[in-house]
Amino acid sequence: MFYCFKREHKLTSLKYRLVIDGLWVADPLNPNKEYDENVNLYFSKLTDLGQVYINTEIQKDNTVRFIYKGETGQKINLAGNFCNWDPWIYELQETSPGLYELQLPLPKGKYLYSYYIGLTPVLDNTNSNKMYTKDGRIANVIEVN
Repeated sequence: MFYCFKREHKLTSLKYRLVIDGLWVADPLNPNKEYDENVNLYFSKLTDLGQVYINTEIQKDNTVRFIYKGETGQKINLAGNFCNWDPWIYELQETSPGLYELQLPLPKGKYLYSYYIGLTPVLDNTNSNKMYTKDGRIANVIEVN
């Protein structure tokens, strides 16, 4: 079941909650949450609704364009099974405020990856494909064909 929301002109953000197994909860796949003191609850939040959605993608030459959306001025690194999970090899560049990018040529295969802020792993909020690693962590997945 889903709800169709008629978007108002110039709507830039939306707070919402989901019903999962009969319970109202914040969206577990959306890391952007906001606490509302009036109702004492956390809400998931969508922002930048007027912007074009940009996501991690495989380009024609098997180059993967990794995208991270977050706060401006951060140092975002990339690690995955393609670099033995070393979070210091690849650093994303901030191409516009809060938008970080890195293009990486990868041969055909299935790759698990996560972004890192320091030593803290952070999931790719532009890629909904996820799976558990052998050591039980959750990571994003991208498959180059």
